[in-house]
Amino acid sequence: MHQEQILENAWQIEGIGKLMCERLILREERQDIFDTFWALEDIEKKCDFISRSIDEHIPSSCCTSPDCAKKSIRIHHFVIDGEEIRVCKAMFINTLSIPDVWIETTLKKITPTGLMGDNRGKHDNRLKRIPDATLQSVRDHINLFPKVQSHYTRERTKREYLETHVFSVERMHKLYLEWEQENKIEKPASISAYRNFLNTEFNLGLF
Repeated sequence: MHQEQILENAWQIEGIGKLMCERLILREERQDIFDTFWALEDIEKKCDFISRSIDEHIPSSCCTSPDCAKKSIRIHHFVIDGEEIRVCKAMFINTLSIPDVWIETTLKKITPTGLMGDNRGKHDNRLKRIPDATLQSVRDHINLFPKVQSHYTRERTKREYLETHVFSVERMHKLYLEWEQENKIEKPASISAYRNFLNTEFNLGLF
């Protein structure tokens, strides 16, 4: 398929949602995003691009009904001139001209230390790791936040919580980036790695 056809199909998005994405990102900017994505050398780098452009939130409220499973909420965004611009899912997948299965497969590969490498044609399943110094910086930064123990659950678990009216993963990561500049950390963690590290290593929840 020719590039012009891909982009034209991407632009013809039906049912633009509340975000009104077509007012937030110019067609020329979408073309640049498309070109940048498809210029990446291999599938692993494309998956990394996708993972860095999607944030997952786990709802803080709990449902006691066994039929009510907690579902994560995904926020898609593109970085334009250094600013994260939130877009709807339709705008995201059509701008990149990718099938939804790419997103699902990519997000399943995310671990606290990064993305699992593309193993097609390989016999080595080693993890594409984030440097230990970067992981330690995330650990140190998360430990800076005050934590509370819910009086609703303290008799059943020792899990601690962060208050969502003060903190969110996005806010924490932005503070982390400011903090890492002050501490001169060479390779800061992406928001995806930061979030997964928070959810996996720390027994923390969000009110």
